[in-house]
Formats: sequence, structure tokens, C-alpha cells
Amino acid sequence: MSYTVLAVAGVGLAVLLDVFLLRTRLLARRVFWVSYAILFGFQVIVDGVLTCRGIVRYNPDRIVGWQLACAPLEDYLFGFAMILQTLAWWVWWGRREAKGRGRLAGVAAGAVDAGGDGDRPAGAVDAGPASL
Repeated sequence: MSYTVLAVAGVGLAVLLDVFLLRTRLLARRVFWVSYAILFGFQVIVDGVLTCRGIVRYNPDRIVGWQLACAPLEDYLFGFAMILQTLAWWVWWGRREAKGRGRLAGVAAGAVDAGGDGDRPAGAVDAGPASL
């Protein structure tokens, strides 16, 4: 299997993860693209240094041949996939943690009517005092 096929597959899997599995939809957000542009600039510098100096070499039979700063296109595809996947997991875990904190805060404060025997439905959470 060529480096090109693996790079394209990596991008495809990262996009599927973002859009369908984790549903973070980072690709639809401007903040993602601004962040990616910043990271891409640094990736060009690092990949350029590594490949132009010959520290990292690629088999020409395994890549398309298009290059930017001596690094093959596939390097940038892998970089995109890694950045998207890392940020998608970050957002997903952050949302999950925030939901958990919200549930724990309600239980710790005794604000959850677990049995539904009060004037609130079962599982209702009191937002707390109005002054907060």
C-alpha cells in the first residue's frame, strides 16, 4: 500500500470521525480553519527542514510527487488528519466532561428530584439560587 493511499484514508477517517462518529463538526467552524492555518504554517517549516536537509526521505515510488518545501503532499494530508482527529477528540471529551460535571453538581447540591414525588418531574435539576 502506498503512502498516498494511507494519507487519503487517514483524512477520510478523520472526517468521518468528526462529522459522523463524534459529531463535533469542527470542519464547519471558522475557528478550526484559523487554528489549522496556524498549525499548517509551522508544519511547513518543520517538514521543510526535515525533508530539505535529507533527515527524512521518501521512496518516490510510494508518493504522488507533489511537494511543498521539499515535503510530499502526503505529509500535509497526514498532518491534517492528525490535527482534525486530535481536536475532534478534545472537543468531544470536553463536552462529555462538562455534561458529567453538570450532573454531579446537581446531585451534590441535592437539587435532583430523583423520585419525582415533589412538584418537579423525576430527574429534574434545580438551577440553583437566582443570585448565582
